[in-house]
Amino acid sequence: MKLERDGRNRWRSGMSITDAILFQPRFGYHPPFGGDVVGTLYAPLIRLDRRWVHPTRYITDKGTFEWAQAFPLDEIHPQFREEIRKDRLNNSSQTPPAPQPVSR
Repeated sequence: MKLERDGRNRWRSGMSITDAILFQPRFGYHPPFGGDVVGTLYAPLIRLDRRWVHPTRYITDKGTFEWAQAFPLDEIHPQFREEIRKDRLNNSSQTPPAPQPVSR
């Protein structure tokens, strides 16, 4: 999961906002504007996959953060998996403990 721009949401100046979580295949990289050689070669298949199997999510949509936290690590692109694993560990260790009932 990596944030990209796809042009759906824009600033008032007209520049697109980096707020889209796009499916990326294990090999190759193809954001809407650019990509590497393998991603460009398989661009039609990647677009079909994004349309029908792995729809794009936006951080501005409701439930996106809950979806991202529940997303299985083994389904995250290997390039970003370790970073997300560390982030999840940091977030879970910063969660405050639940309040304990007071006995009188």
